[in-house]
Amino acid sequence: MAGNQVKINPCPRIPLGVPRWLSDTMQPPRFMTLQDNMVAKATRGSQCVTVVSAVEYEMGKEYFEVSLTAIHPEAELCVGIAAASVVDNFRAIPAAEHRHFGYCNNGEVVEMGVVTQQGFPRVRVPDRIGILVDLDRHVLLFFHNGHPVALVNNNHVRARLTPCITCVGQFEVMLDPTPAMPAFPPEWDAERAQDNIVVSPDKLTAQVDVDTESARTVWSTSVYSRGALYLEMQVELHGRSGWMVYGVGNRNLAGSAKFPTRAQLPYEEYYVIGYTSRGDMINAGAVERRGEEQWCNGDKMGLYIDFATETYAAYKNGHPVVVGNCPGTARHPDTCPTHTHTRTHTHTHTRETPNTC
Repeated sequence: MAGNQVKINPCPRIPLGVPRWLSDTMQPPRFMTLQDNMVAKATRGSQCVTVVSAVEYEMGKEYFEVSLTAIHPEAELCVGIAAASVVDNFRAIPAAEHRHFGYCNNGEVVEMGVVTQQGFPRVRVPDRIGILVDLDRHVLLFFHNGHPVALVNNNHVRARLTPCITCVGQFEVMLDPTPAMPAFPPEWDAERAQDNIVVSPDKLTAQVDVDTESARTVWSTSVYSRGALYLEMQVELHGRSGWMVYGVGNRNLAGSAKFPTRAQLPYEEYYVIGYTSRGDMINAGAVERRGEEQWCNGDKMGLYIDFATETYAAYKNGHPVVVGNCPGTARHPDTCPTHTHTRTHTHTHTRETPNTC
């Protein structure tokens, strides 16, 4: 058969380094490492085992993920990140001195030796637990089977932290050999939403259920000024008239609980970069061009911005549809995800989701 054909993946995953486990130095060993130190396995049931990684995270964003391949029904296991001193730990929940943060198999989140959140999904075979850490912003996000479940803000989330496993009981965990960096999902800010926009309790959905007769905009709680930003939204319901806009805007125009939003401005002026559902691209507060691909119910819309190169790419259902330059983006210190519902747009729901590309 003659002929060849190749196609570039429009949304490739950037592989990350894998924090392989260190072997146990105690005699007799409390646990063993297998498959080129990707798997950690403990067969003793009476004492706490602490397994640490061979790497320490120093700065920026890092992510690792483990899958649970075996665990005793009565075991107490915690997947976390801590200072290297945690190797001397002998507790299921390490003491505060080890700067430990973790997700327990009973659905609890621990910070610095104390349970601070609970009621999250329990961990069972073959569940996956991921930890996304931003050492510059002092933020941690725990993932359960690919879904973000618990957010931690703590000033002790800083340089020189290493992935670790603590467990009392028999267990086996395996590192994901090809992890992909997810993004921290922004949240809509109810205090920075114009009239008639309803923000859901989890702050991920913004909806309009009435005829507003004019544009209504909501801003997020997250502010970006450097590096790269990726925003992704699922259009759950697009009204029969009007249109939507998503992108990033100037949060200084959003107002607050004390200072109302400046609704007298045309909605375009809120945006640094915006993409409307009727196919218009907004750049620096004005419509730059029209006639791009439209989007509607069920579409998953993404926007990638590189503040260093001042470029952007808009995605529809995982495929790039618009790319361009956005000069001046780096000069906006208060850029945040922004969304607008226009005029007679009714019953519109959008959901911000983390990037998995």
